[in-house]
Amino acid sequence: MAKIGVVEYTIRHYLQNPVDYKEAHEKLAQMGVEYIQGGVPKFLSLEEYKKGLDELGLHNISAGGQYDDIMADPQAIADKAKFLGTRFVSVATIPIHFRMRGEEGYKAFAKAMQEKVKFFRAQGLELTYHNHAVEFVNFDSGKRGMDILFEETEMDLMLDTHWVAAGGADPAAWIKKCKGRIPVVHYKDYGIANVQEQDYMEMKKVTEIGGVYKRFMEIGCGNLNWPAIVEATKEAGCELVMIEQDFTHQNPFNGLQTSINNIKSWGI
Repeated sequence: MAKIGVVEYTIRHYLQNPVDYKEAHEKLAQMGVEYIQGGVPKFLSLEEYKKGLDELGLHNISAGGQYDDIMADPQAIADKAKFLGTRFVSVATIPIHFRMRGEEGYKAFAKAMQEKVKFFRAQGLELTYHNHAVEFVNFDSGKRGMDILFEETEMDLMLDTHWVAAGGADPAAWIKKCKGRIPVVHYKDYGIANVQEQDYMEMKKVTEIGGVYKRFMEIGCGNLNWPAIVEATKEAGCELVMIEQDFTHQNPFNGLQTSINNIKSWGI
């Protein structure tokens, strides 16, 4: 059974200063959350950060996040992961200078990442890739960017269900495809907002796509096929299900509780 955690981007507005930061983590702990994913804030040293998590029984599941950091000093990222007690190093997305080069750029990025897969693997760590929608671009060869990353690297894939769907692909099918390479999956729902919900549009909590306003929603409250996704998650042997909601129309902690309750009711 997979463990449930929270991606801290969901509560980023509550992490802007030391007081709010501490209170937000205390709130997560009170909700029964044990696993989080996020960076070390500038106002804390790595040691202070780890101490604060330990006191609350929280565990950060990954280190890293940006391509430039991983390329500039991979050993520092490896040391950080070991200090945090995680085996995962994550890279957030393919940089735009690779994307602008089309299929050749994706291949170049894949080559660079495969070298880092070997580097981290030698230290007992796993490099994981977090997708967005851009990777599902189609090339003349018939390949998608995501196909190249899957086929030409041995990276684990930290699939994001919302962004897979936004890219026109099937989240459940991709989770199954990545069996053996998807220890962590990001659960994020994808919904359609009523065009009369002006508060969403004004606060940029939806994106207009051809006159249809999509929005990020609590898990189980949107349009994704969750029975299929949950089945795929179990079949693929995912270890961690991380909840992420980029924007919410309510207090994000309340939204997280809804998501947690729904996921648990599905037997995750």
